[in-house]
Amino acid sequence: MALAIFGLLAMQAIRAETLPAEPEGFRMGDYNAEVPAGVAGARVIPSAGELKSLIDDLGPVLLDVYPAPNRPAELSADVLWIEPTRETLPEALWLANVGMGPAPDELQALLAEVLNRATDGATSFPVVIFCEPRCWHSWNASKRAVLLGYENVYWYKGGVEGWRLAGYPLQTVHPVRPE
Repeated sequence: MALAIFGLLAMQAIRAETLPAEPEGFRMGDYNAEVPAGVAGARVIPSAGELKSLIDDLGPVLLDVYPAPNRPAELSADVLWIEPTRETLPEALWLANVGMGPAPDELQALLAEVLNRATDGATSFPVVIFCEPRCWHSWNASKRAVLLGYENVYWYKGGVEGWRLAGYPLQTVHPVRPE
């Protein structure tokens, strides 16, 4: 038994050594890659079950930051554009693209506005940010929320895929876009 525990601890230590370090700024590309163990100023939620408990206990704001295409700028106003949809956690707001490294000012403003509105301006209100496993968008957005002064930011690294694999329900949503 002790040998098995030692082996498990050794495997976890090796895995932790292979995770990338947190960058000083934001991840600027190659968003579908191994992510750091954490985000400075945020707490990591290690499993869907723990996220479910947090939702049941605290009722946090849930922000899905999975990227999505925008309406093409060259598309004339009279041409139909069908906004993409995504299956995500129930009650989650889908803020597509706010996790880009070089996020445009309008997306940074959208994140700040949605957080302010969803928390009634209470920076102590819990906020859970997620995307998919190996998703730097969620890491970047979590860091942005911390920099905006939110004190209870949680990063769920398992994302929608981890939630789905745990057998929890999903809902279909459209992205929240800047006005």
